[in-house]
Amino acid sequence: MTLQTLIDVWNVSSAHRSMNPPAPEAEIQAAEAKIGAQLPTSLREVYPLFNGGWTLDLDFFPLDASPDEKLAVTNANELFIEWGWHIPKEIRLFAGNGGEEIFGIWLPETANPIYNHPIIEVGELPAEEGYMGIAGTNLLSFLRGWSAFHSIDEMQHIACLQPVL
Repeated sequence: MTLQTLIDVWNVSSAHRSMNPPAPEAEIQAAEAKIGAQLPTSLREVYPLFNGGWTLDLDFFPLDASPDEKLAVTNANELFIEWGWHIPKEIRLFAGNGGEEIFGIWLPETANPIYNHPIIEVGELPAEEGYMGIAGTNLLSFLRGWSAFHSIDEMQHIACLQPVL
């Protein structure tokens, strides 16, 4: 499954929310210059398809902040650090669930082109602030798993709303 196929599935899903228009290449390059690092190919492939948006309880940050969008790929790390979260420099935040679960992609200092760039969940637990865990071995597998889980959750929610015959 490709990212485009997954997005096509989102677009026909009853749970689909809204995706922003695509970002032009110049905007992607400007964002990379602003954060001082090249985005991994997997994340870079998202923005020519949509520049942030909400689907299946996952809020992708746009590349840059706007009056409507406060969190962006270019400023989320810095904002969360200001708010007291521990965000390692190797992680670039790119999405959240609208609550206290934030997702980043690991940006290692490596020239290895086959590195998978795991997805890291960064969040807060009452007992332990600043926890982190691996949410996916790469972006596509994370999005596939997230979509499958939340599609089932959405179907169960819709089934609960159906009248019993």
